[in-house]
Amino acid sequence: MLRKIKLYGELAKFLGQKTLEAEVHSAGQAIRFLVVNFPQLEAHMADRYYKVLVGDWEIKEEEINYPNGQEDIRIVPIVGGEGGRGTRQFLLGAAFIGIGIASGGATLGAGGFTGVGFLGGATAVIGNIGIALALTGLSQMLTPVEDIKEEEQDPRRSFNFSGIQNTSRAGVAVPVIYGQTMVGSIVVSANIENEQVEV
Repeated sequence: MLRKIKLYGELAKFLGQKTLEAEVHSAGQAIRFLVVNFPQLEAHMADRYYKVLVGDWEIKEEEINYPNGQEDIRIVPIVGGEGGRGTRQFLLGAAFIGIGIASGGATLGAGGFTGVGFLGGATAVIGNIGIALALTGLSQMLTPVEDIKEEEQDPRRSFNFSGIQNTSRAGVAVPVIYGQTMVGSIVVSANIENEQVEV
């Protein structure tokens, strides 16, 4: 018996089809069916994440080859940020904001959530925590983390102080200090001259 394999989002656009039919008995067979019939699909799917559902049941990785009835198999691309960094905070913050709005005890204004009474105050606090978490998560998703590989490390990117000057690349931000502090430095320019002194 033929089963429907439904594709969504970027995956459906890539194949140019939203629904296919095949005689498969598991989600794993459905994916193999797609890869065999569309050879370019394997490379496309390799660096992306997907949610696989049979009916309304989400299939876990260890269940992908289990026989699973006759319901439609749905393959849904999962949208993620840079390496997942900050995604959980953003989603948790969005959930807290949703709680703050849905509870009805707080109102959302330009300065965040405000509430009256115990219930309103509590939901306002939850909503404001949600705003802070969502903004922190969003900033982490948008800010890349520089990765320094040991085998090709540039000595100017070192975190150690070695030699007469602490060198850095051109274009590095120069900190501006207010008040009295004891800090390291970023040397903009350095020069050494030898002179013979007679005693």
